Amino acid sequence: MMSSENNPVSDSQSKVSIGRGHCMLEFKDIEHSGNYQCRLNLGLKASIEFIFEANTSIGMDGFSLYDPLATYIDGIKQELLTIKHVNFFQAATLVPVKTPLQYVGDDDTKMRVIKARLFNFVDFWGGNGPTSYDLVLVWQNLKIVISATKNRKEAFDRLKAGAVYEETHLVEITYEDNSEILGIDATRIIQTLNRFLTFVKGSWCQLVLPEGFNDNERVWFQLNAPREAYRNPSSWFPIHSAKEVQTLFESFYSSHSKPDLIELWQTLIYWYQNANNNERGLDAGIIIAQTAMERLSYFVIVQESGMLSEKGFKDLRASDKFRLLLSHYKIDLNVPASLKIITTNMTKCRWTDGPHTVTDIRNALVHPKVQNRDAIHDSMYDAWRLTMWYLEVCFLKFFDYKGSYTNRLTAQWLGETDEL
Repeated sequence: MMSSENNPVSDSQSKVSIGRGHCMLEFKDIEHSGNYQCRLNLGLKASIEFIFEANTSIGMDGFSLYDPLATYIDGIKQELLTIKHVNFFQAATLVPVKTPLQYVGDDDTKMRVIKARLFNFVDFWGGNGPTSYDLVLVWQNLKIVISATKNRKEAFDRLKAGAVYEETHLVEITYEDNSEILGIDATRIIQTLNRFLTFVKGSWCQLVLPEGFNDNERVWFQLNAPREAYRNPSSWFPIHSAKEVQTLFESFYSSHSKPDLIELWQTLIYWYQNANNNERGLDAGIIIAQTAMERLSYFVIVQESGMLSEKGFKDLRASDKFRLLLSHYKIDLNVPASLKIITTNMTKCRWTDGPHTVTDIRNALVHPKVQNRDAIHDSMYDAWRLTMWYLEVCFLKFFDYKGSYTNRLTAQWLGETDEL
């Protein structure tokens, strides 16, 4: 059975051994047995790998790479893919079809503590834990402690110097009354926390290699790798007063007790982090962010408040859908003065307010015949920033957050915040 290594791992250890065991692979109705080594591969695209060495060679006739294989890891059937083979398929590298891969335990397993790692998280301080670099998140009986690793400073220095993955924080999850956590609840807690941390960071962030323990015995284990290589995106998160997000976490987690809101925020956080990656192109970011805006507007204006019927909402122009959402949250519709390129082009392009500006620029990106194309092109970066700011502030107000946040439109120095 695998035994995970509890020592910190970093990009300098590009292939980290997790454990070894017995593997049986079924191919062409023939069983092939052998041994495996499981490892976390922290290459440019991180992954979980099983290095399988068969006792006998396997014929290649009829074999296709990337076809799911019936594979038994220590007697447990897992769906894996073969990504590389050598020596007539006597040795192969196998990867999970999807992650996390449940390796130890199941939905009914009981545990008292979950421990996991975070790679490439935010270098915050001003937390509410034992040190300023620790953050404690509480919702009812649930307690989550996010602690910086001992080599936090060195890890972030390496990331800034070009490292791809560094373990920056450790996570511990318990119930405050020391009651047991079921496996099915552990998965749900982790999924919700992953969404929350992704919103905090502004890019993909997930717990890696979560393990469940009961009386110091590991009884539950999921295998996964960091989802994204290091990048340092813009975000609303007040990195110098991290403790303020505790109240946001309470509301965020409460919303995930309702199935319709789980689906909503799974979608919105996915779009948010994709839109916030301007390496994919400002045009993509603008389009995706406004898709998220319209989805949130529909929920708030039609489903939650009942201000409009579904047909009434559908008949509105996109700019009016945005105006309704922003007005609902008392967000100024005027273009902020800090967006100087947009304000310079407003008269020429006949833009009336922020929602008109960003939706007109989005329309120009998807329609071939456009007036003032040069002015619109010059305004794209400002439009992306404005749409992302709208999205972040609407998200925060949805969860009734009252505290400091980083305003991406006005912040001049690291840690500068506004009050919401």
